[in-house]
Amino acid sequence: MQSHRVRLPEIGGVAETHSFFASEPGVSLAHFDGDPVSAAHGCIAIGPEGGWSDRELDSTAGRVSLGETVLRAETAAIAAGTLLTAARRYA
Repeated sequence: MQSHRVRLPEIGGVAETHSFFASEPGVSLAHFDGDPVSAAHGCIAIGPEGGWSDRELDSTAGRVSLGETVLRAETAAIAAGTLLTAARRYA
């Protein structure tokens, strides 16, 4: 209510990456070599502090960049939500 959101963001529980990617169409991985975040991205997955494994990177085609620096996992989630909100507002 305070933020005047039309819908609340959804935060899911911990899941195995292969089952999550199979159940969430259009998921993109947060990765430093990804494309800029746009309104077309419906879901951004934040990886572990050590980064995505090669298998995880190969399991989905979508990658988005949250900026030029490497972020901590909890900071990356906040940055992803902020970038998605801005992208959808100005789309």
